[in-house]
Amino acid sequence: NKMQHSKSVDDSKADQCKESSENQGDETTHSTKFGYFNYRADYLQVFNSPRWLLALLCFYITVINMELLGFRGVVVPQIEKRYNMTSTMIGTIMSSVDISCGISGVLLTYYVGQRHKSKWIGYGIIGFSIGSFIIAVPHFIAGPYYYSDVVINNSSQASSTLCSINSANVTSILCTGARQPSTPWVHPLMLILGLVCCGIGFSVLYNVGIAYVDESVSPRSSPVYIAIFHMAAVIGPTVGYVVGGIFSNIFIDWPVRPKDLNSNDPRWIGAWWLGYIVVGSIILITSVFIFAFPYHLPTYEKSKMKRLAQIKSVNQDHIDDHYDGRWADFPRAFYRIASNRIFLLAVIGLTIDQIPVIGFITFLPKYIQSQ
Repeated sequence: NKMQHSKSVDDSKADQCKESSENQGDETTHSTKFGYFNYRADYLQVFNSPRWLLALLCFYITVINMELLGFRGVVVPQIEKRYNMTSTMIGTIMSSVDISCGISGVLLTYYVGQRHKSKWIGYGIIGFSIGSFIIAVPHFIAGPYYYSDVVINNSSQASSTLCSINSANVTSILCTGARQPSTPWVHPLMLILGLVCCGIGFSVLYNVGIAYVDESVSPRSSPVYIAIFHMAAVIGPTVGYVVGGIFSNIFIDWPVRPKDLNSNDPRWIGAWWLGYIVVGSIILITSVFIFAFPYHLPTYEKSKMKRLAQIKSVNQDHIDDHYDGRWADFPRAFYRIASNRIFLLAVIGLTIDQIPVIGFITFLPKYIQSQ
């Protein structure tokens, strides 16, 4: 009986090993081919290269930064005016995207590092598009934009009819509606939720995208690829300011166009939400392309051998540990990176550099406009 039981166990292990090897063989076959599911035709393999991957990632980072950084400075004054927010409140709301990006960047990058990077980049892009749509939700739940009569004379002084909350003899219909209780927490909550989703999606694209490109090219070519990626990231905010300015000249309740109001009027609020809808739609539609890239590009093994040879050439026997994305190993991996003094100094310098940049991007256009 013991011999039969031992034989059955051995047969079971052999079957499992055979099944595992077959699955591994299928995974190896499809892990370096471009395509969807089992359809990986030869004519599609022309796109299966680091250059096409870089081109697609540059497109994503340009469009995403166009929204995150370019639209930010343009829409902040309009959102602040539309929903009666203070500068402190809108600044806190806008910082939620940076906070979520920082936290998720560390955790998700560690988890995704040993997994199918192109799929997770696609998941991040879809999450970003969902966040973009959520950001635009306050416009649709707030109702139409009402403005009071304002007369502007030649001396650029404006006299307006203001609605007082404590006034008991208000006869204007618009002022009566303005005094009705509302739920102001809904609008900031939707904005924060959308920005958090955008921050998580951006962190996956930025961190995992660079790792995906870096592992697919030689150590000598990697800096050039990463530099091009960052150059595309810088172009995004520049384009975002221009596109955001175009949307600011469209009335907030588009396609409605008031006859007694133009973009030079202080009561004017542009269609700040329209840019988020457009960018979210573009990102969502084009996210299908990143899912076609394989687990590893065909150049991965060659790049890996060059890196190992480079390590041996400088007499370094230590090679990075293979953590497999297990959360139990996360503290050890985090400590190992944080104890690298050169890396830590670079992070501190980049953090100090970004503090004024993000602040100016958010509020400098508003300050210039007010002057």
